[in-house]
Amino acid sequence: MWMSRFAQGETVIELYKHGITRRYLNLDQKGSAWQYDSEARTYRPEPLPVAIESVYRDIERLGAERSTVYDAAYITARNRKLRDLGWEVVM
Repeated sequence: MWMSRFAQGETVIELYKHGITRRYLNLDQKGSAWQYDSEARTYRPEPLPVAIESVYRDIERLGAERSTVYDAAYITARNRKLRDLGWEVVM
């Protein structure tokens, strides 16, 4: 899902968050990937394959796989599991 955009000099970076992993994929208009560097408080270029792997890292631990669709059925099942484990789900 699209979250925001960030202008870094002449480059505009669009920030997208994966619905299941909650990890970001940051892309500019040319399709180049960027990784946020919290120490420098800026974005740095990152190879696209590395950025994509980072987004999907540990998705299996969340009971999903890369092909899992993030839709209403997934969200309902996830929330049911969380409630069964004693977590309060706030929508």
